[in-house]
Amino acid sequence: MYIGIEYDAWERLDLSPMEVFGISRVDTWRPNNFSEKEEFDTVRRTIIIEGIHNCLLDLFGSSVNYEIRSYDRQLPPSLKNIKNSYIASFAVTDAEKLEACFRKSPHQEYIVLDGMGPLKFCQNSVINQTEYLIVSCFEACGDDILRSFKGKCLNLISVHLQLSTITKFLNDWKSDLGFRNLKFLSICHSYNENWDIAKIMEDSGVRRLLDYNVIKWKERRLSTVSSEWKEWKERRLLTRKYLDRDSDRERAFVHISPREFYFVVGSSAEIKNGRWFNW
Repeated sequence: MYIGIEYDAWERLDLSPMEVFGISRVDTWRPNNFSEKEEFDTVRRTIIIEGIHNCLLDLFGSSVNYEIRSYDRQLPPSLKNIKNSYIASFAVTDAEKLEACFRKSPHQEYIVLDGMGPLKFCQNSVINQTEYLIVSCFEACGDDILRSFKGKCLNLISVHLQLSTITKFLNDWKSDLGFRNLKFLSICHSYNENWDIAKIMEDSGVRRLLDYNVIKWKERRLSTVSSEWKEWKERRLLTRKYLDRDSDRERAFVHISPREFYFVVGSSAEIKNGRWFNW
């Protein structure tokens, strides 16, 4: 279930969200055609958001999948019973403030952090326990995020990440020294330096199959009108690079390019021979 009131609804009613809670209208500015930003102090902002959420909790109960989406430079308040969070456009660099957003709902399934500056997590952050985590943030240190992640799927976009971190990740997974829960990993870094593919393969023991394989899996995404409210999208990868785990011979498929890295555990995906696959 998705419940929301878009900007045009407020406009037709000649109301602002604040006025619904008895707070007078203040100056506004419209960054685009789809949203209206309200300038009001943080205390009143928190009261409004918590008030709406508590009303929904009273009405529908805790069994509904609640999701928060924030496109403000201010971080959203912490709310109870939140399953998914999409926090975009924030400019905070304080790890404690970011952690506070998840204090009342520490065990979330899906979190997207789309920031505008350096991003750091607290040590032992609850964010690292998220099943599906997407971080898109220029200047963020992807090394720390990857090393601490305990969930199932991690997607790092526009982050800074050292070649040595990729190598250590592959060796730790192969030797069963970590990342037992991780099934999917994708990294796209935006810095000028390119990864040395040959060195990563040599230092981690990545091998090549004779034939290419097509790897198919489903990736969590933000449900929107344009996606017909679908929470999953199909991903495909054509590769013949692989790595076997020493302890149980679990096979992971790997794609490495100068700026991109994909890692998919075979038992969590559909695998077909690339020569016969119909795209």
